[in-house]
Amino acid sequence: MYKAAAFVFWTTLVLYLITLATVSYVGVYFTYVAVPVIITSGLVMKLCSLSTKESGIGEDEEIEMVAVSRKRCALASRSA
Repeated sequence: MYKAAAFVFWTTLVLYLITLATVSYVGVYFTYVAVPVIITSGLVMKLCSLSTKESGIGEDEEIEMVAVSRKRCALASRSA
């Protein structure tokens, strides 16, 4: 789920920024679609991330955080 959300997030963000930089007029509907997609996929990516190595916590806490992160990711995929 993380990889899919990351792909959607970065692809949409890059294409949106390229479009804003190169096209003289961007319709409102384009922004109405692109911005929520960027926000939603970014939140799913954040909720599904499993990067606890950088926080300096112990192995037991890491296992618990991974379980919580997986639950969040499962809940996010059900509600989407």
